[in-house]
Amino acid sequence: MTPFPGDPMADRGDRTALYDDQGMLVLVFSLELDHRTARRSRAEHVWRPADVCTTAAAEAVLRGLSGHSLCLFDAEFVAELTRRGATHLRHLHVMSRPLTSLPGVPAVDGLEIEALSADQLAFHAECLGEINLRAYPVGHPDYEYETVATTTNEIRRIGRGEVVGPYRAESTVARFGGEIVGACLICDHDGVPPMGGPWITEVFRDPKTPVRRVGTALITTALAHCHAAGLPALSLSVTHGNTNAFALYRSLGFIDRAERWTVAIP
Repeated sequence: MTPFPGDPMADRGDRTALYDDQGMLVLVFSLELDHRTARRSRAEHVWRPADVCTTAAAEAVLRGLSGHSLCLFDAEFVAELTRRGATHLRHLHVMSRPLTSLPGVPAVDGLEIEALSADQLAFHAECLGEINLRAYPVGHPDYEYETVATTTNEIRRIGRGEVVGPYRAESTVARFGGEIVGACLICDHDGVPPMGGPWITEVFRDPKTPVRRVGTALITTALAHCHAAGLPALSLSVTHGNTNAFALYRSLGFIDRAERWTVAIP
C-alpha cells in the first residue's frame, strides 16, 4: 500500500512528504539535484492532496523548502506561491502524440535525416552545442545557455542519460551537404505517456542553414523510428510563448496535455 494514498507518482519510490505544524500531510514530491541552476535541489512531481488548501501548502513550502525550486502542474498553487514571493523560472506546456498513425516525412532536396546513437552524439557534441546556441539566442523564449561549452556539456549529459533519463536510439540528426544542421534528441522520461515515456529532450536547427523544414523532417523521422520500435507515443514540452514551436507541433499531431511551472522559493 502506498504511504501517500492518491499520490499519482507513488510508483517512483523516492517520494518525500512535507507536513504542516499540526503534522498534516500537505505536499508530496521527489527531491532531485538541479544541474541547470545554482539552486541546490528541485522538488519534482509535486502533488498537493485535494483536501489541502493552497494557503497551508504555501506556508509549509516557505518554511521547509526555502531556497529550492518546485516543478508543478498546479495553477492554483503556483498563483499562491507567486503571491508570497516565489519567482517564475519557467512555464511549459506538455504535448504528446500517439503513434497509431504517422505524418509523412517531407522530402527536402539535399537534406538527409539519420539515426543518432549515443556514441555519435558524444562525438558531435561540440558541433551540436554550437548549433543549439545559435538556435536559441538571447531573447528567444528558450534561451538558457551563454556559451558553447555550457551547451556542449548539457548535450553530453543528455547522451549519458543524466538530464531526463536514458538516451534513446530513435534520436535523429539532420545533414545538408555533409554538414550537421540540426538534431532531435529523445530520452526516456519517468512514467508513461503522455506525462512520461519517450520524450523529445531537445530539438533544434541551425538558423544559418538555407534549408527549410529541417525541424519537421527531424521530428517526423523520429516519430517513424519510435513507431518502428513499438512505442505508444512521443511527448515533449514547449515553452509558453514559443508560438512557432506550438504551431509546428500541433501541425504534426501533438496534443496539448498539461501546463507545467517551475518556481523558485525565496
